[in-house]
Amino acid sequence: MVYSLVLSLLFLGYLPVFMRRWVQSRREAPGFSARLGIYPRELAARFKGRRPVWIQAVSVGEVNALKSFVAAFRLQFPDERLAISTTTVTGQVQARGLVSGQDTAFYFPLDLGPIVRRAVGMVNPKLFLMVETEVWPSLIDVLKKREVPVAVVNGRISDRSFAAYLKLARWVSPVFKKIDLFLMRTGQDAERAIRLGAPPHRVQVVGNLKFDNILTAEEAPRGDAGVRIKEMWKDSPIWVAGSIHPREADILVEAYAELVQSFSDLKWVVAPRHIETAGHIERALRRRKIPSARWSQIGTNGADRSPRAVIVDTYGDLISFYQAADVVFIGGSLVPKGGQNPIEAAQFAKPIIFGPYVSNFSDVYERLKANGAGFVASRGDLGRVVRTLLDDRARLEEAGRRARTAVEGSRGACARTLEALKDFIHGS
Repeated sequence: MVYSLVLSLLFLGYLPVFMRRWVQSRREAPGFSARLGIYPRELAARFKGRRPVWIQAVSVGEVNALKSFVAAFRLQFPDERLAISTTTVTGQVQARGLVSGQDTAFYFPLDLGPIVRRAVGMVNPKLFLMVETEVWPSLIDVLKKREVPVAVVNGRISDRSFAAYLKLARWVSPVFKKIDLFLMRTGQDAERAIRLGAPPHRVQVVGNLKFDNILTAEEAPRGDAGVRIKEMWKDSPIWVAGSIHPREADILVEAYAELVQSFSDLKWVVAPRHIETAGHIERALRRRKIPSARWSQIGTNGADRSPRAVIVDTYGDLISFYQAADVVFIGGSLVPKGGQNPIEAAQFAKPIIFGPYVSNFSDVYERLKANGAGFVASRGDLGRVVRTLLDDRARLEEAGRRARTAVEGSRGACARTLEALKDFIHGS
């Protein structure tokens, strides 16, 4: 009761953002009304007479973590169906690209009693899976009353989430006790789940699903964006900065402006975490008089066909730019955002530079550092760290090979996760 009241009040404050995302969804992935429990007939019809495995993946990162898992699930359980929900519009775009055939992607309902009861009644899942460890008390309560098993997959509890959950332990603990299985990424994540109320016998450490997404050399065709950027810049070295948060933009622009003093042919690809913040990076580059262009506009409308810097304002191209890079910086790490996923860049044998704030993927970053493939940079010495690698090509290439080895040796979470879920799927 108290939870629903607080969530309703918070939603009123969130309403302007909610409406902006609704408008955004009309352009990119319609159906946002499902967040309010309003479903188009064709969506409801897809669930009729079926009991899918419902997977909730909040946004792009969580959906991307599922790529190999979904492929392995289809092989192991060909007669089962998946329903993948997301909270964000960008996550929904990715989810719709991931599902096929009889599988379904839709928006996750707000965690309010009447809305989630309607959602559960429509989906009628045989099993509910939460990617990482976002919990929804109202939904879990409805699912348990209907005797639907609930599990966490690729579970992690970041420093920030753990601190917040501890403050709310009185309310969090009863919710954790209702969850049937916790499949956690690391021993630390498992310990935190137990401290927050998870029964120890329901907690397993299975590893990180994202490691299973890495591609072999044969599986990784050179993406179109990577090919085009290499052709455009010929033999120039390329620094790629991926998933950059707005508060990091000025720091990175300053570092690049400093670097081109010593590397006049150094080119830069910078990809904001959210495309709508591309303008902020564009203005920062303009202030430093660094010629730049948005990737979507290169070669069109009179835009510079060969700028010094390219701002990525398209979906799905960053991985291809990582392939084309000489050295990579991963964003969300110079400011306390916890760092973004470095695995996509490491799989292409690229040395990884990152800031001090990497709690979201601490296990991955620690592995990269331990293997001599990850390099920590502060706000003040980012340029120096990039320069050190560019000055020593042999060291750069060796660090890249070590990055690939570090992530390649960590696969297997998909198989362990599916094995742990097997009885829930067959028994439902």
